[in-house]
Amino acid sequence: MKRSPLLAFIFLWIASITCTIIIFAVSFQKPTAPTGSSQEQIDAPIVAGYGWGAVHLGATKEEVEAIIGSGDFFAQYSDIYFVDYPSMGLQISFQTSDDKINAIFFYNHQQGSERFATFQGETSTGISWNSSLKEVLSAYGSPILNYQGVNEGIPWVRVGFDGIDFRFENNKMVRISVPGR
Repeated sequence: MKRSPLLAFIFLWIASITCTIIIFAVSFQKPTAPTGSSQEQIDAPIVAGYGWGAVHLGATKEEVEAIIGSGDFFAQYSDIYFVDYPSMGLQISFQTSDDKINAIFFYNHQQGSERFATFQGETSTGISWNSSLKEVLSAYGSPILNYQGVNEGIPWVRVGFDGIDFRFENNKMVRISVPGR
């Protein structure tokens, strides 16, 4: 059976039109954000003993970077290292042995940490940067840690509860931490 050149031309023309339409349609698809990097992650509360949405205790550095990008290496010690996300007001401590989150720090102009913007969020109990020490105690109960002192003339208080702690300077909340276990 002999094929006509016209039939072959029509077949190739239809195939090329179909491919063009598919490529055109795919190029206009809305890209999907990585899991957790959407508004859902931004709106996630800080949860005691867990973390902040997909950025939580036990998450790997690779998982964190897929969600919020790579940060700035800050310091390393024998068993942990720190990665800063200054524009987010966030610092994460990872274990050197397995690159998993050990602790998470959220900043609001803490003395010595001025490079950090203010973290935009609050805890699952509604505690925000505007909350007082009295409101924190009301939300979390009696602290299991209670430290206070003066640093360069600035009085500070740090109160810790199961899975979360708060630092105040001059009666203003300047840090929320989700410490490792």
